[in-house]
Amino acid sequence: MDNFLEITRWVHAGFGVICIISGLLALTAKKTIGRHPVAGRVFAVSLILVYLTILANILFDLNVFMLGIGWLAVYAAAIGWRALLRFKGRLVEQATLTDYILGSTTALFSVSLFAFGILVFATSSNVMGLVCSGFGLLGVLLVHADWKRWRIPPKKEAWLALHIDMMTGAFSAALTAFLVIQFSEALGGLEWIVWVAPVIVMSRYAAHAKSKHL
Repeated sequence: MDNFLEITRWVHAGFGVICIISGLLALTAKKTIGRHPVAGRVFAVSLILVYLTILANILFDLNVFMLGIGWLAVYAAAIGWRALLRFKGRLVEQATLTDYILGSTTALFSVSLFAFGILVFATSSNVMGLVCSGFGLLGVLLVHADWKRWRIPPKKEAWLALHIDMMTGAFSAALTAFLVIQFSEALGGLEWIVWVAPVIVMSRYAAHAKSKHL
């Protein structure tokens, strides 16, 4: 079992490198046919593989935090991808069974993540508990926004805006995971910075991209 978990960690790391590089290429490329869509597809697929290859380790360690955070990243990428398909008219605007499965799973993970964070903070006063609850609340808000779109599909441009928001959010999650692994121990009590900084930076990027392309 230990050998299997060790192998999956190495495979996970390999896909992680591909995920970060392809994400950066997609972000910096012109939003036209060519490098951007290709890099974007590689990023989305590699992100899913990053989560799947480390899932055994997460479950073995009973790491509720990483289970929920990782799923939120996958959910954001999936919704962003599907939003682009809806913008291009390749997918119906109304919710499909896939949307309901993604949304219900995310709602379950998000509520659990929020409750787990509150429990951690209440029992240990660890500020990471609040960070955990914050991501759980973010997941709940994302699902709520999706349910509103399922009831009343938005205008065409809104799908493109959603694509930008969700894909930058997914990259933010991937970047956060990389920074946490590389730098969190060195920061000691300030490790919360690497959990929050990418969200702030990528939120600004998303706002700039939407102002430019919408």
